Amino acid sequence: MAGLGSLIGCTKTAVNDWEKGHRRPADAALAAIAEHTGVTANWLQAGRLSVDGARVVRLFNRLDADEQDRIVLMLQTLPADPSQGR
Repeated sequence: MAGLGSLIGCTKTAVNDWEKGHRRPADAALAAIAEHTGVTANWLQAGRLSVDGARVVRLFNRLDADEQDRIVLMLQTLPADPSQGR
């Protein structure tokens, strides 16, 4: 908790309150957590993958490591905002 808090500029107490459900993180904190964990703020708020997202993860996990690496490299080159690619 202290590590995450220091990484995103929040206290250990704040992170502990989020984990226990006593408080919700502010939008800025959610954005920082998302940035550092590689997921979207929407995913953090929903707490689960959609049915389609879960299917994609299952299919991805069936691929060999080289194929997974190629896909990850390809995805890393895409713009974060799809409209930027137009």
